[in-house]
Amino acid sequence: MTLSAGEVLRHELRARRWTQDAFARLLGRPPQWVSEVLCGKKSITPRAALQIGAALGTSAEMWLNLQAAHDVECLRSDRDLKRELAVICQRVRLSEHGVAVAPGDGEAAGAGLVEAGEDDLVGPGGEADLAEPR
Repeated sequence: MTLSAGEVLRHELRARRWTQDAFARLLGRPPQWVSEVLCGKKSITPRAALQIGAALGTSAEMWLNLQAAHDVECLRSDRDLKRELAVICQRVRLSEHGVAVAPGDGEAAGAGLVEAGEDDLVGPGGEADLAEPR
């Protein structure tokens, strides 16, 4: 698991022997905000990344990249997102076979689509061969 931006920031503050309160004062932020970033309750925004970078002599991009990498890693375990991504991949495969695919009106994106084998993508008339949801 990658270190979160808050964990890296915690290491930076320790290395400089700065307290959370002192760092908060340097940034002009409430101490509660620093605490929440360190604990992962708050994400580092572009504005915060610029402030942290200015205080520590680092780039804003470093802090944003740390935050983004951690966020993506956390999302990889989200079951609903995994299903959503599988549906997107299936739509891409269908569209590559000339099948127009769009989510139904008012339904969740991809409802009704299931994983299909390569040979099951297009029916004999060129229409999508979509099975009922499992």
